[in-house]
Amino acid sequence: MNYAIYQSNDNADARIMYRFTQETCNHRAKAAAREKLQQLWCQALYRESLCLIKDAKGSQDEISYDKQTSVNTYMRVRFFIAPLKASASL
Repeated sequence: MNYAIYQSNDNADARIMYRFTQETCNHRAKAAAREKLQQLWCQALYRESLCLIKDAKGSQDEISYDKQTSVNTYMRVRFFIAPLKASASL
């Protein structure tokens, strides 16, 4: 099965950030997606000051956190792994 990492902001429609197919990942698409998700989390921690990230939650297939956009304003950012939809594979 092919997988993708999706991103959504404030529970808006999710968009594909990265695609992982069985052919390009040597039949380990989900493992490759999890590795990339870990890299995304490390980049978020490195790029954002820890005081700007609130209510961080995560699991093996999903991370989410509130990112400060201005004074007293936060935006919920969510990255998650899900099967790649057939219409999105083009």
